Amino acid sequence: MQNIYEDYKDEVVILGVNLTTTEASMEDVGPFIEKYGLTFPIVLDEQEEIMQAYRVVAYPTTYAIDRNGVIREIFRGAIDYGIMEQTMKRMD
Repeated sequence: MQNIYEDYKDEVVILGVNLTTTEASMEDVGPFIEKYGLTFPIVLDEQEEIMQAYRVVAYPTTYAIDRNGVIREIFRGAIDYGIMEQTMKRMD
């Protein structure tokens, strides 16, 4: 996700959401962010509102949401750069 962010940050918005099941604060998430050199925004879902609204049932889950706010793709589990890039091209 970091590579997609670096290559396409002028065209897409990448937002990481930590569901706080294991990390309850940004201080807890910090080591993960540092380890992977993440520079896109990360937010905490402290009340599990995002998890419930998007019906997250697996970790990680990636949503591709178009400019109109429509969910175009849902990926449950890890995805690679190529899949993300293909998804963005289909959304153009």
